[in-house]
Amino acid sequence: MSTPLTSAARPSFVFLLGMLSFGAGCHVRGAEAPDPIADLQRDPAGVVRRVAELRGLPETRPTQLIFQDEQAFIRDLESGGAARPTASDYRSVYSAFGFELPSEAKGTSPRQVMHEQVIAFYDPDTHSVHVRKNAGALKQTAEDVKGIVAHELGHSLQHQHFPIPKVEDMSDLDQRLASMALIEGDAMLTMVAYLADLNHINLNRALVESGKAVNRRDTERAAEGTADSVALMRSPGLMRERMIFPYTQGLTFLTAVSRWSIGCIRLPPAPPNRCCTLKSTCKASRRYPSRSQGSLKAGSSG
Repeated sequence: MSTPLTSAARPSFVFLLGMLSFGAGCHVRGAEAPDPIADLQRDPAGVVRRVAELRGLPETRPTQLIFQDEQAFIRDLESGGAARPTASDYRSVYSAFGFELPSEAKGTSPRQVMHEQVIAFYDPDTHSVHVRKNAGALKQTAEDVKGIVAHELGHSLQHQHFPIPKVEDMSDLDQRLASMALIEGDAMLTMVAYLADLNHINLNRALVESGKAVNRRDTERAAEGTADSVALMRSPGLMRERMIFPYTQGLTFLTAVSRWSIGCIRLPPAPPNRCCTLKSTCKASRRYPSRSQGSLKAGSSG
């Protein structure tokens, strides 16, 4: 078999900026704030506490928010190591299906996409969420960054309450994508709930709008032609779809489960002008956890 392509570090627990379009039902993006992380820095414990309340999972171990400059953030992002290659990570597979190869020279490698897209990520080794201080330079509003951090805090809560599989060690692509979809879908649901609460929007309405955004493929629409998603949108289709799938399809699946109250999450009736609270309601949630690693940006959650 041919040489495997270099994988990006931390295949889950990060949030692609492109996924912010799915918060469209929760908020309207306003003008860029002078310092989009100022509110988070003033009261990080308050954000952690509110996310835990909305997710319905108590903080058993306080999660630390670490605000970092560009160099330190990228260093720690890459420190997690690369994932084990799957069968589709080999050059021969790209060539067989006529896909262009990821390229460092063209700025479309997994590493370069991650550098462009990740605003925050959860580190399970240190039980902390790392936040990129230059989010404003990447055209992210204060609300964008709060949503991303809520996504990452969702991963922290997953680790505190559920047995999380090591997706980076899975060599079967279907198994890895399915596991990541459950992990990222849960964190996406947490993000949508937080943004809905922040804007006093009913969560059911926000979930419906998020589902419409998935069907319209708003991720690609929002990212096309934007300066903050050049590497993502120029990357080979196979690689890009694999990166986006856990967020889009995970959100769709977890939304269906939560809305019909048939699985791990139930949405109680929402008070007027307020969003619902996500509640863990079944033992299945402990057997089938959902975790996401970081927050990606694209117009971006392990």
